[in-house]
Amino acid sequence: MSSIKEIWVKSNHLTGMLPSDMCDNVSTLEVLALRDNQLEGSIPPNIGECRALRILWISLNRFSGEIPSEIARLSMLEELYLGANEFKGGISREIGKLSRLQILDISRC
Repeated sequence: MSSIKEIWVKSNHLTGMLPSDMCDNVSTLEVLALRDNQLEGSIPPNIGECRALRILWISLNRFSGEIPSEIARLSMLEELYLGANEFKGGISREIGKLSRLQILDISRC
């Protein structure tokens, strides 16, 4: 899967947690769309290793815990959809350093 660019898994009633090594060996991944499932648990800090990511769309799930500050390492990120989850705490100020970010959805978090 090292050359995969996009993963679209929307509205499939998926359950469970994201693997802690989810961004290993996917250096070309540009789109990760997991919206409208029943995924839960924390977003793994390893998310910061998906360096080519332009769109991260994980709204409408059951994610909890804090939004990992490692998201700020995604320098190519243009769209970040986190809304309608069960996150605790605030969003890291480091997110403000994402110079390409055009859309930030944190509604109903």
